[in-house]
Amino acid sequence: MTLSIKVPHGTVRPVPDVKNRIRALLWDMDGLFIDTEELHFQSWQWLVANEGAEPLSLKEYMRCVGKPGKENIETICTMKGIMGERCPLQLLRRKKYEELRKDGTPLIQEHIDLAKAFAQAYPDMRQVLVSSSSRDDVDTNIKLVGLDNFFELSVSYNDNGGLIRKPSPDMYHHTLKRLELPKEACLAFEDSNSGVVSAVEAGIPVVALPNRLTVGNNFSKADAVFFPGDKKTPALIMKKLGLV
Repeated sequence: MTLSIKVPHGTVRPVPDVKNRIRALLWDMDGLFIDTEELHFQSWQWLVANEGAEPLSLKEYMRCVGKPGKENIETICTMKGIMGERCPLQLLRRKKYEELRKDGTPLIQEHIDLAKAFAQAYPDMRQVLVSSSSRDDVDTNIKLVGLDNFFELSVSYNDNGGLIRKPSPDMYHHTLKRLELPKEACLAFEDSNSGVVSAVEAGIPVVALPNRLTVGNNFSKADAVFFPGDKKTPALIMKKLGLV
C-alpha cells in the first residue's frame, strides 16, 4: 500500500507504507556470525600472561569488545602495567590469534540461520555485510560461515582507501553511498555497543544481537535487543520494530 501527502504548490508526493520501507539488511560479522571475539579474548589473555602481568579477566576485557586492536593494545597494556612498544606487542598478539584460528573458529549458527531466514522471508531485501575487520579477514570469515554467495556487497575498513572503524559511522555512511539508499531504508544488526553506536550515528535503525562477551554492553540506543537464547525469527523482529 502507498500513502500520499500534500506538499506546497498543490503537488502530491507518495509516501511508502512504513511496513515496506526496509530495502536492505546490514549485518556485522565478528561476534555476530562467527565467534572471533572469543579467540581475540584468548589471544589477549595469552599476551598478558606472556608479559608476566596479572591475568586478564573477562570483566576487564569487556570494555575492549568491538574496538580496534590499536586502541585495545593501549588500553590493556596500561591496565596491566605492560611496558614496551605497542606495535611489536600487537603483532605478537595477532600472531597468537591467527594460531588459535587454525584450530577452528566457532560459528554462531543461530544468527547465520536468522540471516538465511530473512532472505527467504523477504527475498527483495538486499543483504549486505559491514565489518570493521580487514578485507582479508572479511573474505575468509564469509567463507567460514558458508555465506560467500549470500551478500550483494561486503564492506571492510580497508575499503575506499581506508574507512574509520566502528563506533564511527563512517563505514555505514560509505555503505549507504554504495547502495544508493537512504538511511531509513536499511536495518542493521550488531552484537556490540560499538556497532550499535555506529549504526545509530549514521541514522540507521539497528537490532542488537549480543553474544556471551557482549551481553553486558549498553544497548539502550538499539531499536530492539535479542539476547542469546531468545527466540529470533524475522517475523518476531519485524513485529518488535513495528514493521509488520
